[in-house]
Amino acid sequence: MASAAATGSRIAGVSGATGASQAAMAAGRSQWPYWLAALVIVAGLAIYALQRPTEPTVAQSTNITRPSTGTVGMAPADLTVDGVNLANQVNSSLGTLQAQLPTITDEASAQAALPKINDAISQLDGVTARAAKLSPEARRALAKLIVAAAPAINQMCDKVSATPAGTIAKPVIDNLRAKLDQLAKA
Repeated sequence: MASAAATGSRIAGVSGATGASQAAMAAGRSQWPYWLAALVIVAGLAIYALQRPTEPTVAQSTNITRPSTGTVGMAPADLTVDGVNLANQVNSSLGTLQAQLPTITDEASAQAALPKINDAISQLDGVTARAAKLSPEARRALAKLIVAAAPAINQMCDKVSATPAGTIAKPVIDNLRAKLDQLAKA
């Protein structure tokens, strides 16, 4: 009987110890979200600290010069001759051409668009006449402006030539291409 009592007390001791370890495990399980949150916060701070630039940055200026919406290319401000800004004239002409050329699909639309296209060509004639007074550097800048826009204009001219109105528009398109080539060589 003594041995049975001893065995019983050992079993009670073991089950008591098991209960204590189970209580410790339950307490640990209820705290894991806090440890996980702490780990996430520490990781976030480490990433933030590692991604910060090590060199001091200079505040950027808020005075940004933006070209007008009709600007086709970059042009220096010194393209003014006789009080006329040639870059603005070119951009205006090219904007008119880009708006009018795609509208030509038949003879009626060609008859409506050709006067506006001829006005743009006349404006380019005025630019050509004034471009002779520019410095060589400014003439190169003007030529770059034309060269940048010429592929799009030529593509539109090709599309017009492929339409039934192509025969009506051909003389105007040929004149336009000649003016653009002349200005591109300025």
